[in-house]
Amino acid sequence: MIETHGGQDIHNDENFIDDFSVTTNYLGPSELAVNHIQTKIDLIQHYPRQDQEPYKTNLEKFLGCENILLGNGASELIDLVIRVLSRTKKKFYIPHCVQYKEYERACINNFMVRVYSEKEADVICIINPCNPTGDFIETYTLLDDKTYIIDESMKLWDKKTFRNIPRGVYVIHSWTKFFSCTGLRIGSVICPSKDEYDKLRYYQTPWSCNVLALEYLDKAIQDDEYMNNTWDTTTAIRKRQKDIIESTFNKWKVHGVDFISWMWIELPNEHIAERMYQIAKANHVPVRWGKIGYNVPKYIRVAVRCDTSFKHLINSWLECMTPRLEKVDIKTLKCHEHIHTDSGETLYMYLKSLDTNYRTIPSIIVDKYSRVIIDGHHRFYALQKLGIKEIEVTMIDYKSMHIIVNPDNLELNINDVLQAGETGALLKPKTTRHCLHVKKVLTPIICLSTITIF
Repeated sequence: MIETHGGQDIHNDENFIDDFSVTTNYLGPSELAVNHIQTKIDLIQHYPRQDQEPYKTNLEKFLGCENILLGNGASELIDLVIRVLSRTKKKFYIPHCVQYKEYERACINNFMVRVYSEKEADVICIINPCNPTGDFIETYTLLDDKTYIIDESMKLWDKKTFRNIPRGVYVIHSWTKFFSCTGLRIGSVICPSKDEYDKLRYYQTPWSCNVLALEYLDKAIQDDEYMNNTWDTTTAIRKRQKDIIESTFNKWKVHGVDFISWMWIELPNEHIAERMYQIAKANHVPVRWGKIGYNVPKYIRVAVRCDTSFKHLINSWLECMTPRLEKVDIKTLKCHEHIHTDSGETLYMYLKSLDTNYRTIPSIIVDKYSRVIIDGHHRFYALQKLGIKEIEVTMIDYKSMHIIVNPDNLELNINDVLQAGETGALLKPKTTRHCLHVKKVLTPIICLSTITIF
């Protein structure tokens, strides 16, 4: 199965606003570099130089290193390095349980075997900071007899340390994230020696870098204003947006070192994470759901973006989580459990005895997508028997809220409730007892109801 990466949800969205699913620079591309490549368009009729000059030397000077090989994005170089190493090295180790999948995929595609300790491995693949978790290793501890591939693409956001490049290892950079040019594809690998550089050159497909990508990167690393703006503002914006998320949404936890260009957000459960992903996508500001590609379904990855786009994202989430009173045809509602008939009859007789000019009842709580009743089955029974055609109900986004189906019995979950309502295979009376989990306090879900007149 082909894995789905971030950045794909935008392509079928005619009303696209901003992409929170990718970890690119919130500033967008370097204007200096974009203007530059427009003047170089005539170069597309010629092959680039095979020795990758002057781009190779200029990048080596920028980073303060040597033996750099450029490639068609970091992905090509990851595959190339591992393909060459796999000729003699057969075991690989990835220290993070969740990280960018290209290293694992390249190792497996080249018939290497995964092991689960550094000592067992021939090749160790480290992403630092780790994407998507944001974990950061400040000081490497490297074993002498091992081969290391270290991806420092996201370390470029740390002005103080990004040039502190470890020696004697392969160091890979994706330049498309920091300089926001993922459509161009440009990456580099710093080789541990001239011999290893020559070996990679031998196996690399000729002219794998297109000339406009080379020209863009060459000019972008000269754009001091762009780089300083990135370094000076990203951390502050990320902190502000992190604080807003954690103060607005109960029990959401933002992970990751402070200088990176995204937030790895842990949500209370998979249902909420999936709903936040769906809502963001529907509101033209897609985020990355951790289940897709990383197999961690209660997380989402959200890029640092401008305040206007971020506000739109937050408001989209808040709107879906705000209960709303809505008049509906009572026939459209679906029960998820049976009732105790005697309780339903008692309520019916009580409501029937009231003055018809002023009868009130707490609103029934309904999932706005499926029309499944979450709370209020006996009210529903009594109102139907009274012949009420339309009623006001409290509509909620059942999956997006901090709802626990049964605090004392967690075997039943939200999907079970919805399935019972949608299939008609009703649960036994009083099977569910829904509560809101707010600030560590369990509150009966009826607190969302509004007193309505019928």
